Amino acid sequence: MAARSLDERVEILEQKVEGLQELPARMDAVESQILQLREEMRVEFSAIHERLGNHDRQFEAIDRRFQAVNERFDSIDHRLDETNQHMRVLHEEVLTRLSLLQENRPRRKR
Repeated sequence: MAARSLDERVEILEQKVEGLQELPARMDAVESQILQLREEMRVEFSAIHERLGNHDRQFEAIDRRFQAVNERFDSIDHRLDETNQHMRVLHEEVLTRLSLLQENRPRRKR
């Protein structure tokens, strides 16, 4: 490669320096964009956090309702068990009475 003249080298250097002089303004623009992005992300993350909190509260309310329904079903199951037991006792009592009636009844001749 041929050696460049002093004038060419100075001109190239001046162009590079002009480009470097624009750099602080460009950096300020990038910094401004970063700050704006941070603020937008903070706002959006806060909104997401709030929505998740609302969903948590809704799930807790659903869970409380579900537990209440389960307690009602448990109560109904318990009452059904008691009723079945009582029906078995009454059934046995009826069978016993029928048996006693059968024993005390006079037999018919054929």
